[in-house]
Amino acid sequence: MRTSHRILWVALIISSLALIPSTRAQWTPLNPVTKIEKQADGLLLTMQTGVMRLQVCSDSIVHVTYSPTPSIPQEPQFMVNKTSWPVAQWTTDSTNDEITLATTRMKVVVIRKNSWTRFTAPDGKKLFEERKLSMTPVVVNGRQTYHSEMFSDLWDST
Repeated sequence: MRTSHRILWVALIISSLALIPSTRAQWTPLNPVTKIEKQADGLLLTMQTGVMRLQVCSDSIVHVTYSPTPSIPQEPQFMVNKTSWPVAQWTTDSTNDEITLATTRMKVVVIRKNSWTRFTAPDGKKLFEERKLSMTPVVVNGRQTYHSEMFSDLWDST
């Protein structure tokens, strides 16, 4: 290949790369779990950014709440408005890689290095997995709040 053709080829490649949109804005940094606090009805996980609460409501319901702030705000929730649940039996286990909260009908596993959360049946069959969560501060109707995005997988739950 002649030198002039090589220069033209390199110029075309560089021009083409300039047309590719940047994916940097789509990258979500890891959000590792840094602390686990056992509570009467579940776990409070402190992460590098924010906190996640796993509240055992029954043997088949675990209410997951996340806040990018150091605590969970005590505001009314419009999706789950029941605040009092009968005591449910559950256990927890923790390794260097993951934190598990289990009832007789389900398990919730949180991966320590990135806080991804997976729900499984007791036999290990995957039901739901949240892989990426981001919350961006926004103002809506004059009120400071967050725009949330979650990337997940949903499997057969029958």
